[in-house]
Amino acid sequence: MKAQDLSKTHGLAGRLFSWPESKAGWDEYRLTKEQVQQYEELGYVSGIKMLDERQIAVLKEELAELSDPKHPGNSLCMNIRIKPDRTATGKNHRLIFLPF
Repeated sequence: MKAQDLSKTHGLAGRLFSWPESKAGWDEYRLTKEQVQQYEELGYVSGIKMLDERQIAVLKEELAELSDPKHPGNSLCMNIRIKPDRTATGKNHRLIFLPF
């Protein structure tokens, strides 16, 4: 896969994500009354599933490819090294938690 600087892309990039095609398609993203209340009280909402299993698998594979020093897009990954405890270190990062 050829690396691409996505900072120059303004919109959906690739087929990993898609916009819901109908009003009903947006319902799964609607916050519950409890989530709205949590946001109003704490300023954040926890426990929201952001990615499905397929998306996680694709992103893990792409990150593994980009973190290979021989990959032509490695500079976009800032030399991130994934450690066994699922944290990563990088040139411009002290610690990154990878929740998958």
